[in-house]
Amino acid sequence: MLVVLFNTICGNILFYILVGIINRMVGRPIKSIFLFYSVNIEYRRTMIPDWYAKVVAWRPGLGQVIGHGSWCGGLSFGITSNDDDFRNPENKAKLHKLYHDVDFIRRVVGAEQMTFSGVLPGVFVSLGIVKEDESLENANTVKVVMKAVDEVVRLEGMKVDCPVVVLGGRGFIGRRIAELLESYERKVYSVDTKDRTTIPQHLKGTATIVLNITKAGALSEYIPRLWKEAIIVNEVYPEPSVQEQTLMRVRGLRCYHITGVKASALPRFMKAYKGGIPCCAAYLPDDNFQALVTKLV
Repeated sequence: MLVVLFNTICGNILFYILVGIINRMVGRPIKSIFLFYSVNIEYRRTMIPDWYAKVVAWRPGLGQVIGHGSWCGGLSFGITSNDDDFRNPENKAKLHKLYHDVDFIRRVVGAEQMTFSGVLPGVFVSLGIVKEDESLENANTVKVVMKAVDEVVRLEGMKVDCPVVVLGGRGFIGRRIAELLESYERKVYSVDTKDRTTIPQHLKGTATIVLNITKAGALSEYIPRLWKEAIIVNEVYPEPSVQEQTLMRVRGLRCYHITGVKASALPRFMKAYKGGIPCCAAYLPDDNFQALVTKLV
């Protein structure tokens, strides 16, 4: 109810104009505008009641204030539409409007950047709304994932040149991560349903990072093919389900979830995103940031 009240009072153009005036007067500390969505009902109900969900299905509602660091912050907005809505061809006009609505807020407030969560960046690229090489979410996520992989390698005492299997390695973000890892002379194996590749079984018994950059629910298809020395690092939103985590335990696997970047948010992000903010919400003008990982299994 707090989010509903907050959004009712603050979610209007006059409020954004006022915020924009103040932001410009004090040196523009508001650097970012972020839009997230409820990937499932469980996540949605942690934020808003069911009766309010239809109201903000496509209308960005102000939900959080983000603190990126010293005198640097952002505003986080939410909608209740989901992956199925974004992939529905009938919603093409709504997606165009959503992108321009968020950009309008960014310009009024005077923020430097705007980013979107989940599959939205890829959907906007596929619709021609933005170009792939201009995707800030892509660039930020790649930077965070690279640091997160290094952190898991350190925590597990693995060799720094251990092989990496990238699930979703032909996708929007996975392709860039695979290319970057290869540029560092790492042994990289891209696995993707797009080209019907499978997890290389010659690695069985080898300490291997299995980086999941597919989509929600897809990890369950790969778990039965993994071995106990494989360490799963999940970037997909949301974190692996209870069923997926149970399957990992049965097979003796370990799994880390990439929480994102060390920063603050009010109200806080929920579940495995507590203590930080997602990669796509981050403001990263340089490489001076801390990637956060949470051990789930």
